[in-house]
Amino acid sequence: MTITKNEDLGQYQKQLLVKMTQIIVLGLLFAVIACWLGMKFLSVGILAGVPLGIFNLYLVMSTIHSYVDNARKAQVLFMRRFLYRLIISFTALIVSLVVDVQFMLGVVTGLTLQVLVHIIEGLGAVIFDRKG
Repeated sequence: MTITKNEDLGQYQKQLLVKMTQIIVLGLLFAVIACWLGMKFLSVGILAGVPLGIFNLYLVMSTIHSYVDNARKAQVLFMRRFLYRLIISFTALIVSLVVDVQFMLGVVTGLTLQVLVHIIEGLGAVIFDRKG
């Protein structure tokens, strides 16, 4: 998804909202399945990881509209935010490991739902031969 100067900011916000909604729906689905299987700590971990995953998504995607005219500034901002994302995720995993291993696996699942959404989107584009 590349945003140019001429594109509407509303389109970008709509795409971001769709991705966030997909992450929430998948997180809830996985949490319900984990709870149904009797893994309550895993379920709670997923629900704890989903907001962090959404925040990580926002950190990176919000740089797309920044500094459209200056690629160097945009790159520096993107890398800085990616580093923040790494620090947030690593801290969440260390803290969640203190609680319980199953809880940590749930947080990992919640954090990686963004990747799953991108994979599903890519597979849909390949299967249905459409452009994302």
